[in-house]
Amino acid sequence: MNHLQIGSGDLAASRRFYERYFGFREAFSEDGILFLRDSTGFLLALRPLDAPASLPPWLHIGFRVSNASEVKALHQAMRADGVMFARDLAEGDGWAAFYCVDPGGFNVEVSWDKPDPS
Repeated sequence: MNHLQIGSGDLAASRRFYERYFGFREAFSEDGILFLRDSTGFLLALRPLDAPASLPPWLHIGFRVSNASEVKALHQAMRADGVMFARDLAEGDGWAAFYCVDPGGFNVEVSWDKPDPS
C-alpha cells in the first residue's frame, strides 16, 4: 500500500499531528485535499469533513517503529501533548503498542514487535 485518504474536521491540526509524530511533510493540495508524504514515499491524503465520519471501532492506520523504546517515547510525547488514547501503552515479550486518536477522530496504532526468526 502506498496511499491512504482519511477525513478530518481540522486539517491544520491533523497536519501538525502527522508531521510531529510520524515525520510527514506537505506534498501538495488539490481540490481542498491536503496530501502529506513520509520518508518512504507513502502518501497520506487528508480530506476535509464537516462532521466526524462514522467509522467502525476496529478501523485504524498503523505505524510500526524500530523498537519498544520508540513506542514508549512516542506515547510519552503524545501524552504530554494531550493526545487522546483509544488503548493505552501495553507491552509483552517482544512487542509494545498503543492506539491514539488523531485530531480528525481516526484511530492510529503505534507498535513494534520482534522480527520473526524464520
